[in-house]
Amino acid sequence: MKELSSYQNGTLDFDALYLRYKGLATRRLSEIIRDDSQVEDIYQETAVALWLYLPKLRSSPSYASLIYKIATNKAIDAWHKKQVRSIHSSLELMEHEPVYEPFPVEERDAVQRAYTQLPSRERLVLALHFIEGYSYAEIAGILHKTERTVRNTVARARATLHNTLRAERQ
Repeated sequence: MKELSSYQNGTLDFDALYLRYKGLATRRLSEIIRDDSQVEDIYQETAVALWLYLPKLRSSPSYASLIYKIATNKAIDAWHKKQVRSIHSSLELMEHEPVYEPFPVEERDAVQRAYTQLPSRERLVLALHFIEGYSYAEIAGILHKTERTVRNTVARARATLHNTLRAERQ
């Protein structure tokens, strides 16, 4: 592609590349994080990641698909970090409130430990489904996976949590 050879010759107009794919990337970012106040920041991170990745390219990529993939990964990372912060702050609030707890603190802590041991993709899918309330079809659309893959991921994560908690009780 003309742009990569321009980059290798030191003449790539990165500003033009940045503006050319901004619409594509920001639409994708908005689909995932649904927070317009973060979209521009995450697109900036996407552009920085692309800039850092350019020297590693050996062939002409499709910039659209490369930027789309980087933006998707950055958005998922940002969404996941937001969820983790939200869970942690909720747990901190719960510790200070003298409210009825559906199960003892020790069990809640065990569930939290087991959850943090899950692979990040499984934690993400569980959070999207059980905390955010997305359907399997919606999660499949967000992550570009099939609905069956999402169902299997949820089932696998639940089984892992169950086995981890059972082993911890013994």
